[in-house]
This record gives sequence, C-alpha cells and structure tokens, in this order.
Amino acid sequence: MIKLSDVSIKYDGFTAIQNISFEISKGDWFCITGENGCGKSSLVRAILGLEKISCGKIEKEDFKGIGYVPQTAPMQNDFPASVFEIVLSGHIKKAGLFYIAVQKKNALEKLEVLGISDIKNSCFRELSGGQRQRVLIARALCAGEDMLVLDEPMAGLSEEAEENLYETLKRLNEGGVTILMVSHDFNSVIKYANKILHIEKRDYFIGSAKQFVERQKKND
Repeated sequence: MIKLSDVSIKYDGFTAIQNISFEISKGDWFCITGENGCGKSSLVRAILGLEKISCGKIEKEDFKGIGYVPQTAPMQNDFPASVFEIVLSGHIKKAGLFYIAVQKKNALEKLEVLGISDIKNSCFRELSGGQRQRVLIARALCAGEDMLVLDEPMAGLSEEAEENLYETLKRLNEGGVTILMVSHDFNSVIKYANKILHIEKRDYFIGSAKQFVERQKKND
C-alpha cells in the first residue's frame, strides 16, 4: 500500500530521518517505535503528505483513504459536540452543504464497530479518555477505512482502557484494516504488531515482532 525508498527528513538544519526504506502491505499492523525526538511523528506526517521530505520517494497505491488520529487531537477535551456529530465529521471532506444519508449510516456503523453506539448522543467533553479515543478512531474510519494511522493512541489511558482499545484495534486489523501506529509500548507492540520499525539514533531496525524480540535480547 505504501513504499518508502531512501527517504530523509530534515528541518532547521536537523536531520530527523535519514535514508529509510520500507513497505507497508495491506493487512499489516505496522508499528513505529523509538525514543522521544527520534523522528517517529515526522515520518508519519511525511507519509500522510503533511510534511515535506528532503530526498527519496514515497509511493502510495490507489485505495479508499487513510484515517488519521494525531497525538494531539484536533478536538479539545471541552469540545461542545455529540459523539455522533464528531464521528460524522470524518466525512467532511466528502460532504457538500449537508451530510447525506449514506454518510450518516456509515457513521452509525462505525459507532457500532467501536462499541460506542450507546453514547452516540453524549457530549464529547463528558467522556473518559478511552471513550474519546474510540470516538476519534471511529471518526478516522469514516475518513478512510482502508488504513488507520495512529500516533501514540494509548497516551494518557488507564491500563484497562489501553487493553480494551488494543483488542478493538486487533478486531479491526483482522477485519482487513491496515494499521500504522506510533508507540513506545514495546510489550504491547510485540503482542499485536506483525511488523516493527524501531528508530534509535538513526539506526533502524525493520522486521517482525519475533525478530525484534531476538534483537532486544542480544542487546541486553
């Protein structure tokens, strides 16, 4: 679905990513890990076309779209809108003056998939952290259901909410949604992701979860 060839990202005289190449295939759960400031979010933003690359090439297949949940959500915690309104807004780029029936139906379906149909009329600001993340993921699926791009989606969640969200993402992935996720949670990454990119001081590891575990054991 996505192929990077010798991609570098530089800004303000600093090289965030240098000469990296990898592919994300349909059905992958591809996780990017590494320390803070190593360029994880910059790389994701470049893949989404939100940040320029200095050199190299990013190729994308023609698919329905990408749903993106950034680390800092565009909605503030006190945003005065209902859950359904926020999820429906995932269609905003495709909508005209008004949302059409098929878009409203799709939003309701995504609420069902994320297990939040029962709170569709609740105000976003009244929700728990885990519920908010589910709402934003449902919104992202309305924007593009072929691939989900999630930047630290578990940040600030309780252990229980985190585990529940991982299991939800697992069901989505098994249902055919490709996932590209940034995370620093090695234990969960190993459990759920099938491919891992680990960035450490411009030293890149790309491989399976099993290979990543073996590499970490050798380095310990």
